[in-house]
Amino acid sequence: MNIFKGSWKTTVLGWAGLIGALVAAVVAFLSDGPGGVDFEGLWSSLIVVFPSLAAIFASDDSNS
Repeated sequence: MNIFKGSWKTTVLGWAGLIGALVAAVVAFLSDGPGGVDFEGLWSSLIVVFPSLAAIFASDDSNS
């Protein structure tokens, strides 16, 4: 299975966004605030997941 089926740049940026969202979610869960979990930070990290997945699975110009 070739994960770089489209533009490798789009795929790399998609994975970078997904990894960044994962790191942000972990930071939100480990927050030592009054509520224990930073739900705003968690929500912000989840919003990034779907565009990142779209970029990973996009099959745009393969000549790039």
